[in-house]
Amino acid sequence: MAGDTALYAPVLRKYYTGGEKESIECRISKNCREKTMKPMLIVQTTFEDETEAVAMAENVIRERLAGCAQLSGGIRSFFWWKDTIEQSQEYILSLKTTPQKYAALQSFIKRRHSYDTPEILAIEVDHVSTDYLRWLQEETGTGESSKP
Repeated sequence: MAGDTALYAPVLRKYYTGGEKESIECRISKNCREKTMKPMLIVQTTFEDETEAVAMAENVIRERLAGCAQLSGGIRSFFWWKDTIEQSQEYILSLKTTPQKYAALQSFIKRRHSYDTPEILAIEVDHVSTDYLRWLQEETGTGESSKP
């Protein structure tokens, strides 16, 4: 199973950089098959400081790397850090974006995040309303009638 992840990681980088707009080749469990690009992603990252999370949300939206940002707070995270189990109060920032914007969004978060190793998860959305997707593509500049 661990070997499968290693094979899949390079494909994800190619997929989310927008190198192929319609499909990618997936190499999972030695089976190659075509995977259709999902139209929308929810990208999640966490922050210890609410002010930093708010600033990130505002800047990501301003740069049109996402069409919507939602901030949730009051979670408690438990994790390994430097051979010790740590815990902290955190805030979750969820960002709605398109696959074409993922590479730029990930880079933006990494450059501005205070964590040494920030959580950056991209979750593919299988189903989304046509109107919402059209709005998201317009706001991120990835649709047919997108903003400049």
